[in-house]
Amino acid sequence: MRSSDIAVLMPAYNPDPVLLQEVLRSLLSQSEACDVVIVDDHSRVPISSIVAEDPRIRVLRLERNLGVTGARNEGLRYILAEGYPFIACNDADDVCLPERFRLQLDRFERDPALDILGGMSPTHDASGAFLFTRGTTGGPAVIRKRVRYNLPFAHSTFFFRSSVVTRFGDYSEDFPAGEDYEFLYRIVARGGRVDCLPEPLSTYLLNPAGITFNNWQRQIRTRLKTQLRYFDPLAPGCYLGVARTLITLMVPLSIWGPLKRAIRTRVGTRQPT
Repeated sequence: MRSSDIAVLMPAYNPDPVLLQEVLRSLLSQSEACDVVIVDDHSRVPISSIVAEDPRIRVLRLERNLGVTGARNEGLRYILAEGYPFIACNDADDVCLPERFRLQLDRFERDPALDILGGMSPTHDASGAFLFTRGTTGGPAVIRKRVRYNLPFAHSTFFFRSSVVTRFGDYSEDFPAGEDYEFLYRIVARGGRVDCLPEPLSTYLLNPAGITFNNWQRQIRTRLKTQLRYFDPLAPGCYLGVARTLITLMVPLSIWGPLKRAIRTRVGTRQPT
């Protein structure tokens, strides 16, 4: 199948067909060519039946539902076996901007030591209104500090060398609802070089109605578990990160969510939570 150096990893479970088509158009019209690997996590309607045939798209249908972590890892195994040098993460509801992969690939060519690169994500509500931008600027040193609090940029902008998986491992099943955070924190903690481009790379849809209280609690508890796993007693930011997460756990989502969105909308920029 391989027709590019870039494989897009996209796990999906019962995706919105219309939105999925829009996402695929944004990927296949990139200025830097890519192949798309959709991991169908045993959707009720097989994704292969709603996606037009295209040699640049490969749909891997799982025989049973593994959850997003298991689906991502199945996709990673396929991509590594196919010999792709680069992997780009993208969710089935995040639309890429046309220059995303060119910008990210150019940066890797200029920085051979780079392991993972993210970017900014303009965030909109369900009506399409702009809210804020997710991401962190300032270079690897700032990213290294920021990861002690939370993800420094959206997972759907992750772009990394395939060798990263060989060196640091895949997504851990031990961190449900936060496997992306643990994956990045692990790489940073073990000496990986991570950065974030200042340019917007993909749009992010904020859908508060899709976030249940139980899942919110699960995400925050997983964040805390990750922070404790890689806790550095000599880094003040680790103490502050844990304290912030504990406070978040104590504040009801009904209060924390609107308050956080209001603050971020006012400043116009977001450090992901």
